[in-house]
Amino acid sequence: MIRDIITLGNPMLRMKSKPISVVDQEIRMLALDMIETMYYANGIGLSAVQVGVLKRLFVCEIPEYHDAPFVLINPVIKLSAAKNAAYKEGCLSIPHVQIEIERSKTVVIEYLDLDGKPRTLTESELPAICLQHEIDHLDGKLIIDKLISEEQRNQLVLQMQDFEYSKALINLVPVVKR
Repeated sequence: MIRDIITLGNPMLRMKSKPISVVDQEIRMLALDMIETMYYANGIGLSAVQVGVLKRLFVCEIPEYHDAPFVLINPVIKLSAAKNAAYKEGCLSIPHVQIEIERSKTVVIEYLDLDGKPRTLTESELPAICLQHEIDHLDGKLIIDKLISEEQRNQLVLQMQDFEYSKALINLVPVVKR
């Protein structure tokens, strides 16, 4: 079943998702719905919070790197490379907007699979970027939180004005000084 994706301005996107204690049929169905929704929206990743469910779960598939979608439950970044990569990221919850962000080039993540078994995943390049992006969602963080300059913010405001975002939403965009 395709689910609605919540967008910028919905306060749920800023909430921290809760760990999943039992991987049951309800969680498996949620994961299948999320995969279908991700495909429908032409995305490469989707977190449960983006479909209005505050559970620590996301799905991801990057066809150039993987043969099938995968599901990560209660993911935790255990190791991230000191070397960063810049990548222009989009977000299904902030349609039509892309922001260049630096993230760790390689990550090691521990998670549970759909059988509730512990797994470890090591990814680099675009898959690593996607995994970090989705984990940010589970922690209530968005790509706009990564803006580091007034110039980036101004570019984003211009992008947002071209679409359905109101001035009230534009005011939600912070500039983080590093």
